[in-house]
Amino acid sequence: MKKTFLKLFISLALSLLFFFVLLIAVNGNLYSYLAGLLGYEVMDNRILVLVLALIPTALLFTNIYQLLNNRIHRFFIRAEIILYILALFAIVMLKARGYSAINLDITGLYFQIIEFPEQVVLNLLLFIPAGALLFKFVRSPLKALVIALVSIIVIETAQLVFSLGVFDVVDIFVNMLGLSLGFMTVNISYDAGFSVAAIDSKYLKIKKARLPKDAAPVENLTKRLRNKLAFTGVTYFVLCLGIAIGFAFYDYQPYVPQGEATYTYSDKTLNALPTATISTDYLKKTIEDMNKVSIDNAMSSSDWVQVSENGFLSSSGRVSNYDNWHTETGKQYYGLTLSIEEQISGISVTHEVPLIVDEYTTIICDGLTFKLSDFGTVVANSHYFRLQAVFSLQDGWFKAEKLTFKRTNEQELQYGYFNFSELTKTTLETKKQKSAILMDIRSDGLCTIDAIADSFYEDYLSGDVCFTAVINDVFGNALIRHTFVVFFEEKYSQKLLDTLSADDNHVRFSCTLKDGRLCFVDTV
Repeated sequence: MKKTFLKLFISLALSLLFFFVLLIAVNGNLYSYLAGLLGYEVMDNRILVLVLALIPTALLFTNIYQLLNNRIHRFFIRAEIILYILALFAIVMLKARGYSAINLDITGLYFQIIEFPEQVVLNLLLFIPAGALLFKFVRSPLKALVIALVSIIVIETAQLVFSLGVFDVVDIFVNMLGLSLGFMTVNISYDAGFSVAAIDSKYLKIKKARLPKDAAPVENLTKRLRNKLAFTGVTYFVLCLGIAIGFAFYDYQPYVPQGEATYTYSDKTLNALPTATISTDYLKKTIEDMNKVSIDNAMSSSDWVQVSENGFLSSSGRVSNYDNWHTETGKQYYGLTLSIEEQISGISVTHEVPLIVDEYTTIICDGLTFKLSDFGTVVANSHYFRLQAVFSLQDGWFKAEKLTFKRTNEQELQYGYFNFSELTKTTLETKKQKSAILMDIRSDGLCTIDAIADSFYEDYLSGDVCFTAVINDVFGNALIRHTFVVFFEEKYSQKLLDTLSADDNHVRFSCTLKDGRLCFVDTV
């Protein structure tokens, strides 16, 4: 009775320790990792997360208790293997649906260990059981390593081809390490005399073979163990040597973990954040006098921003980019760019508003309220959401009052982005022209535009090279921007691209409207 109680106590204690460690990881760096697999609706349901965490905890408790009793149920083992294979497939192949990329830089392991240690450990642990299962079919360590390497490369290639993730040499290394640990642990245990034997038709047990009394078999056994341990050591030495060579050619820069990054901008807005009382009448008049964009005699409207009777502005759009910092006083802020698209004579013009988010901003995502400390999780996945923003005009900046993120299937668009460290400086340099026409593009002639040429890329539909043109503007006394895409219709030179993309890239150029798109003609 006492032995049974002790076994139950040990099993429960270890399982509860695992449960609390798992909860800490799930609510930490593993949150976004699991949200990509299960969805934010699941991860934000605290009760459901607890239930899901209890499932592996219960399995671990049962495993430990059965091992302590050395009486393992065959059905339980088979069910666990099936669940493991399904979970492994889901985690490896479904966590990054719709995304594909290639990473051949092994030095990424350094950053992953520092920034996302939970994910590295998870990837390692996930493949240890696979290595143990591989021993059932292959006994040679060399063959096992070759099979494991080929299998992992096939998985990584499938992720790339079917847009299910990243072909990542870091994942290959970590997964190979997990497989090897699992295989060699079982292999060496087998050579040491441990094996699985049947008790009856339902139960199995782990038994240890009795060593023969003569010295020769014992000496042979010790020799086999030494050889396999040496083989394992040499294998990992070669892998570590490869990583060391990779780091030798790496341009090392001191790394600051994302969660501890602190930016102390000298800019007065981002440090002092001066406030102002703006009347509703002034806001309405500002909207009426808003600078316009004219394309083929069609004029941009002021409807992309509305003003309420209590003096708040509101708009709906997507998040282009974001930044975060701590001021010299220690307060944390986020800056995000709200992009609102408008169609003018068939041309997409995007109005961009830089919003400052502080501890008093109400943040709602899929009906759940978030604190500023948790906001990074939401904004890091902002491409999944459409944003309804309520904000106020302050002294040179826009303060986000309420941000409501709602999930959307809209395709992500190409936008420019604000450099928040230069926000006030750019605002002071931008001249306000009352009721001005920022650009007037006609189909019957050329138009000269003062803009910033940014974000050169190849249009995936036409294959033509284009760039995002940015026009800085002022709303009240705060900066906004208008962006649109300009195509190179004629052959362009590298010298022209260098001119347009220079550091001081405010340029004056001419363009024309042709076949429903804006086409670059020449610099002025």
